[in-house]
Amino acid sequence: MAQQLDFDLDADDYRRRFARIRESNLLQDDLYGQTMARIQGLQARWGLIRDGGRELGVVQVLERHALSGLLGAVVLDRGPLWLPGIDGAAHAGEFFSAFSRIWPRRIGRRRRT
Repeated sequence: MAQQLDFDLDADDYRRRFARIRESNLLQDDLYGQTMARIQGLQARWGLIRDGGRELGVVQVLERHALSGLLGAVVLDRGPLWLPGIDGAAHAGEFFSAFSRIWPRRIGRRRRT
């Protein structure tokens, strides 16, 4: 089954899963995302990576839109983060395919991954 990215987590749901990850980083911390949202006008979105019903990891994406969505930016810094027991290297390719389905490359959209 193809990986799914569900961006319906709130900061608390994200934080609970983030706390379980031993090798995390500041750029995927929800407090960093909330700070960047305030100072750079970005929207922080917190996602859960799934394969069927199995939770694989979490990801924080920062977005900005202008001109009714014609222009925008998507920022994925140092993510995703994989939950304990998940081999991130084995799932990274599928993750980036799922990411590209949501935010395909196009004129007017800057993607930083």
